[in-house]
Amino acid sequence: MNYREFQKRLKDRRPISPFYLEPTPKTPAAIYYPEIVYSTEVMPLTRNLKTEIVIVSDVATKILEPPHPTCYYIINPTDFVGVTTSVVLFDGTATESGNTQSDPLGVSSFLNLHLHINIRDADGEWEFVAQSRDPYSGEWANVKTLLSYQGTGGNTYYFYLGKDGICTEFALAWNLLSDSGSLEFSATATLKDEVRGPSYGLGRCVFIGDKTITPETGLPLPEGWGLKIFPDPDIDIYAIAFSERNIQVFWL
Repeated sequence: MNYREFQKRLKDRRPISPFYLEPTPKTPAAIYYPEIVYSTEVMPLTRNLKTEIVIVSDVATKILEPPHPTCYYIINPTDFVGVTTSVVLFDGTATESGNTQSDPLGVSSFLNLHLHINIRDADGEWEFVAQSRDPYSGEWANVKTLLSYQGTGGNTYYFYLGKDGICTEFALAWNLLSDSGSLEFSATATLKDEVRGPSYGLGRCVFIGDKTITPETGLPLPEGWGLKIFPDPDIDIYAIAFSERNIQVFWL
């Protein structure tokens, strides 16, 4: 399709919105009874709806290329994950002090945390400590001592941390207080009250632009948002994100 054919198609095509109303001659009654027009957000489709799933990463990715015989609806969909998430922090045997700082739990999108510690076998004296990471310095701080334990095992403990230490990253530490010992246990964190949608911030945002696009120069498309575009016939459309995202492109 060349440019002239493209322009002709534009003129021949009826717009998707708004609806076009044919002009009607005014009658005497129209002077006293004004015309009322109802509008809706229903989008009429005159062809099969074509959809593409495009993977966008931290490198500029071409999502649309010429020719553009139609307009597009680009959606950065919301990840439908539950508002309650359970994660196993540790499951194994420890013979010395340790923690989960190397694989921290991201909690920036949650408001509450519940913790279960199941001690299967134990020798020596141990303590469990909740820790929170400073997002500026990257250093870890102790929030509270959850449990001091000295026994043989076979016990499960529950802790409600609520909002204490639920900043950006959470870790669990276990400290050996005696000269020697071993501890076989599992620890499970349950996150509640997940904050949804655009409040995730830029982490799940997609940015639209040309091949030189960066997150700083692109048009932001936050999670759960959509964008309708009708590019000129010689334009390539690119997208970029901070982390890999699957976006939906509808041909209208």
